[in-house]
Amino acid sequence: MYTEEEIDSFYETLGMVIRKLRLEAGMTEHQLGILCGYSKAGISLIELGQTRVPLDMLLCICYALDVDVLNVLAFLKM
Repeated sequence: MYTEEEIDSFYETLGMVIRKLRLEAGMTEHQLGILCGYSKAGISLIELGQTRVPLDMLLCICYALDVDVLNVLAFLKM
């Protein structure tokens, strides 16, 4: 079982990966939010690792950024 610290670290790293991919795609938080039905603030919280991303939201983000979710998860090692 993972500790809360390990889980928090996972989501912080996931947020950093999402932010990196979003910037590489030339997209703003607002634009990504519109595509995924989230607010700019919601995307910001995800990128900061301050909220846990539901699987359906992660899939939407990956689709909007034109990246494979498996490639995103490959960046994350727990």
